[in-house]
Amino acid sequence: MRACLILGLLASPLQVQLQVDQDPNFQRLENGLELLFDPIPAAEAMGLFCFVKTGYRQDPVGKSGLAHLLEHLLFTSKGQGRVSGWSQERWKDERKHGAAAKTSADWTLYYSIGTREELSDDALWLHDVLSGEAVFTAEDLDRERVRSGKEVSAETTFFPRSTLEWRARVLLNRGTAMGRFGIGDLDEMGELTLEELKARYLQTHRVDNVLLVLVGAVDKKKDLPFYREVFGGIAVPKGAQAVKAPKFVKTAVAIQAFTEHPNVAAVFGSYVFKAAQPREPGYAKGLLAGLWLVHEAQLAFGPELTKKEGISRFYPGIHDLLENPDLLLLNRRGGGGQGREDLRRVLEELIGKTGKKTLDHELLIVLKRKLRAVYDPLPRTTRREEMLGRHPNLLMNLGLARGVFRLSGLGGSFWEDVSRVTAKDVEEELRRRFTKEKGVFVGLLPKKEK
Repeated sequence: MRACLILGLLASPLQVQLQVDQDPNFQRLENGLELLFDPIPAAEAMGLFCFVKTGYRQDPVGKSGLAHLLEHLLFTSKGQGRVSGWSQERWKDERKHGAAAKTSADWTLYYSIGTREELSDDALWLHDVLSGEAVFTAEDLDRERVRSGKEVSAETTFFPRSTLEWRARVLLNRGTAMGRFGIGDLDEMGELTLEELKARYLQTHRVDNVLLVLVGAVDKKKDLPFYREVFGGIAVPKGAQAVKAPKFVKTAVAIQAFTEHPNVAAVFGSYVFKAAQPREPGYAKGLLAGLWLVHEAQLAFGPELTKKEGISRFYPGIHDLLENPDLLLLNRRGGGGQGREDLRRVLEELIGKTGKKTLDHELLIVLKRKLRAVYDPLPRTTRREEMLGRHPNLLMNLGLARGVFRLSGLGGSFWEDVSRVTAKDVEEELRRRFTKEKGVFVGLLPKKEK
């Protein structure tokens, strides 16, 4: 069946002229699709990652959750190799090492990890998605609206850490596209129509708005011709190439810094800052300053981390550069009768003390290594290949890191910038960027019994 489908694709005129930049593993097809690959000879599986360069930041005013709901519909949509009755559970079940979709601020990701044959099937389905031929119905919308709504409720009201993250993001970004619940507003998602979702699909999931990443057991002689043929023949649709984030977004719901939460037994407090962004001047210094602050929080509060806090991922310092790079969080759980003001004082003391410190040169080297480990989670060593041979699911971290690094516009010069950053640079950046006046203090209180 697959052979017939591929022959059908190859029968059409192809436009596969290539543009290659300084990275020998990167190619841009004539229709605009970008292809990045990372062959690992010892790996037994491959990972296929399709990044659509549109996320929840670009959701129109009054339609928060549009990108998230569309991701659900396309993840379960029908196409080549997919028949009626296809489900999210089936894809995950058949791709034993991982298959999922997720929406971030600036991209939507569909990925799977498996054998060459399995990923060839997924590539044919993605061909239909990027050709505007994916099929989803009103019945699909009803089903996925419920599913995505449950995710919204869980992330914004049930899980303590993500609840704090979303509340802080809204408070820090009022009046902008990021100053809302990007994962979705239940009322606004409930009003989205099938016609709106189909129109948005055609507007965003287009071949010239995509980065395709292949990692693992990639054979250039076998795989690259296949992927160039499958995707190189997709015509570029007419019309505007990209959608832009709205310039001003009114926050519909007042967000309180502290609120009661049913799933905490003590006061939870977080000092949250806007983190350095890729296209800002001095980005490398900003990243290292953030990592230093997180390091100090882990030293100060890490030994007291309980098993329960670890399970809830409420770690002392968090700066997720891959999936939530816009925020940096310093977290503290109250104990021994501590209240919100006690937590505020402890966190502000940490911020103030770190700002007065001198960064040790050896620690700067450690921070630079940590930064390298984010974007290259499995260094190019024999050990990496042995680990991938035993644990193919590790390809997920590698594919995500490769894609985000590329989408962030970080090329080879980025590491040169990092190497030039001095301890004094990081000290000055931390004192400039991370002060109590530039953060917001948010928290959760145990729910009072009635």
